Amino acid sequence: MTRTRQFLLTMIAVISLTAALGITWALSSLRSYNTLYDETAGTSHIMESLEDFTLQAAYRLEPDFTYVSGSDLKESDIKQIQNTMLDNTAYGYDVLSRDPNFHYSVTSKDASLQSLEKPDAQDEDSYTVTFQFKDGKLRGSGSLLGYGFAPQESRSLRSSLEGSSLAVYNDQTGEFIERSYEIPSDLTFHFPEDLTFTYSIPKEPAMSPQGSGYLYNLLVDESLAASVTLSILVLALGLQFLLLLHVPLKVEETTAPWSFVARNSLETNALLLGILSVIAGISAMLLAKLALHGDLMTLAVAGGAKTGVVFSRLVLFTAYTLILLFFSVPLFWIRQIFATGVGCYVHGKSRILESFRKGTVNLAQNILTRRMSIPLILNILCLLLIILTGSPGLAVLYGILLTAALTILAFTVQNGWKTVTGEADRLANGDFKSEPEGDPTLFRPIYDRLLAVRRSFQQALQEGIESTNMRNELISNVSHDLKTPLTGLRSYSELLEITDDPEQMRKYAGKISQYTSRLNSLVTDLFDVSKANAGSLHLDPVHLALDQLIYQALEEAETNWRTKDLQAVISLREAQVLLDPDKTMRIFENLFSNVSKYALKGTRVFVTLRETPTSYVVNIKNTSAAPLNFTAEEITERFVRGDKSRHEVGSGLGLAIVKSFAEVQHGRFRIEIDGDLFRAIVVLPKPEDLPPVPDAQAADDNSIGPVELTDSADDEKEPQ
Repeated sequence: MTRTRQFLLTMIAVISLTAALGITWALSSLRSYNTLYDETAGTSHIMESLEDFTLQAAYRLEPDFTYVSGSDLKESDIKQIQNTMLDNTAYGYDVLSRDPNFHYSVTSKDASLQSLEKPDAQDEDSYTVTFQFKDGKLRGSGSLLGYGFAPQESRSLRSSLEGSSLAVYNDQTGEFIERSYEIPSDLTFHFPEDLTFTYSIPKEPAMSPQGSGYLYNLLVDESLAASVTLSILVLALGLQFLLLLHVPLKVEETTAPWSFVARNSLETNALLLGILSVIAGISAMLLAKLALHGDLMTLAVAGGAKTGVVFSRLVLFTAYTLILLFFSVPLFWIRQIFATGVGCYVHGKSRILESFRKGTVNLAQNILTRRMSIPLILNILCLLLIILTGSPGLAVLYGILLTAALTILAFTVQNGWKTVTGEADRLANGDFKSEPEGDPTLFRPIYDRLLAVRRSFQQALQEGIESTNMRNELISNVSHDLKTPLTGLRSYSELLEITDDPEQMRKYAGKISQYTSRLNSLVTDLFDVSKANAGSLHLDPVHLALDQLIYQALEEAETNWRTKDLQAVISLREAQVLLDPDKTMRIFENLFSNVSKYALKGTRVFVTLRETPTSYVVNIKNTSAAPLNFTAEEITERFVRGDKSRHEVGSGLGLAIVKSFAEVQHGRFRIEIDGDLFRAIVVLPKPEDLPPVPDAQAADDNSIGPVELTDSADDEKEPQ
């Protein structure tokens, strides 16, 4: 999965970087050029701007020249018309004079205006014109004349005056009166005849960050660059989507940033990804427009960038890389929706739908359980509101909500019924192992009862299997443990019959006595465990000192402990209990016997007795000589021994007897194992906290009440 995840991230990054590089190239370098014949609207704009530029340039060199004339025009009217015309045409002059692609030279006898780069009237790669005004006519040559360039007959100059208001001086009042002036039909434009004009416009204007891109935008065709950019963008998104389809969905759902979408709800993804996608799309279009029109380089230079071209391309490459990387996230979301299924995805991920569905289900459950008050009150209130207001809108809204609720309820009932019937069919076919599937919704009570039946059958089956295994193990262990002493008895009995040596006879008789004792002990243990489990164990409870009883059991175990060089560390306190002395003594005899058999030689054994509010707790800790490769639950079962090789003498019933004798006297017993540390914990009740121990004939497992079994023994400081 790690390699697949790395492959996915690497390929998404490669696709985004490559596509961003292609888009940057298309927006920065890929362009075609229109001729003036190809772009009629562009030609008209350029001609009007040239005419505006001509008037403004002439006025700057000859401000006292009268540029308009007409019949019935006073001197003041001529000045007002001329000033208005100059104001209205100033924009054309400003645009062209700041455009690095426009080269001009306007000269008179005493002064001149010219661009940084002088125009070349003979340049075949430019549109050019050189002209003067002679006898009121335009005289000159150049390709621009062929496009209708005629300042003295300009419609744009005349149209710039139409609708303009003129301020006229009133001699009587001494005030200027603003009024509209009708332009006379014989209005004529004049230009000084001592000026020479030369203009030059490149046929393939270059994008420049140094000034206006007016001519560039009119003569450059952006459609090819825009089409290539869009094609690269669509191709990159398509490759990303195919890559996302190729990689397993579970890999993407655990890989950032797609894992964020996989965890979120439908509404969160729709809101967040929708807003971010709109921002990314607008950013992509805005960057493309700024790059195609040259505004991006202009902004770069204005912002202090040393090289506008390099900076603008770097901005484009970085921005489109991030945009493409982002778009892999909504593409994954689309893939996840269709892979899951639109209906399943909406049903599982929509929080609004889930809340509405739960509300509908709760409402239906209230109805099914006869709690009708809330639904009835709500419906009555809605109907009263509709009747009182008479609003058709409220009625329609109520109908829509009611229909939606009933529709969801119908699907919910259908799905829940399928779940319940499916579970019932599995139980009827004897399938008790399959995991429950689906949501029962309204039928939860029935479904829970079916699951309870499943659990009961599973528990009964498991108990039957365990009982069978235990019975087989019991037969095997009892057979083995009974066979050993019986074999010894037979062997030494046969030897006793064939020998006449008194010394050998005493020896064989001693062996027979040992095997007899061993057999008697085994049978006694079997009967004791059986009686305890059956609740028929006879008890004679008396008040006794628990600490003294433990000391007595320790004295009896002293010989065996001394043989293994075990050192007892004892910490006992006075404790008075109401217990059967024989059964209680048997508990500690078995525990100390267990220590003598399995404790590591030369180690210490800790025996402590402490008091809790409801009981007395006895802790016996020792270090095991053999690995403790069993659990605390296993070792307290019948015929389970710590010595798997059965080298030690014993029946395997010792700890089982301890557990049974403790529980039958309302106590508890448990084992704790920590590495090689073996801890036996016996909890015996205080006499004032329990009723007198019942007679053996009335004893029952169900009469054994719970006794608090705390872990506070671990908190007591062990004696060292």
